[in-house]
Amino acid sequence: MKARLDGSWFGISADGNPIDVPEEKPFPFRMGEPIIPSKNTQCKSGVSIVSKEGLWGLQGPDGRILVEPKFEAISCFRRGIAWVPDTVKNAWCPIGPDGKARNKPDCLPIFYEIEVSHPYQEKLDPNPFRSSVLWMQAFLKHGSDSSYPAPRLIGDGIQGHGSISVTCREIIQCD
Repeated sequence: MKARLDGSWFGISADGNPIDVPEEKPFPFRMGEPIIPSKNTQCKSGVSIVSKEGLWGLQGPDGRILVEPKFEAISCFRRGIAWVPDTVKNAWCPIGPDGKARNKPDCLPIFYEIEVSHPYQEKLDPNPFRSSVLWMQAFLKHGSDSSYPAPRLIGDGIQGHGSISVTCREIIQCD
């Protein structure tokens, strides 16, 4: 148990006496100022989405590979999980920081890193799952190489009209 005494934190021993507690280390990705992504392959936590031979993984801010590039596409971590396509299940499924599959939350039939209220993601394949994988691949490829065409968001015809190129600056407010 911890207690604050004269502005300092102390532990409390079983007999009720204050004891020094080791300084807690902050979560490694949340030190200092919040990270503002400079491209759509950079996560707000400081983790980057990286590619090797057309497959995607995650790299920590220190350059250490967190999740080996072995997925067709991958999302940033949110609430301790990242989303990757599972072609056997024909769904996007969660993985943990160790790169291993999680059984919760349930897999999703489609997943997009960008969710906007009125436009929808352009259809790149008749199969909704494959379309979402191809869209995410285009999103990630554009983030790695801005000469690769960015995927598009299509207006719903009510609140949004036409289409929007999903570049980092326009959609997720990167530098």
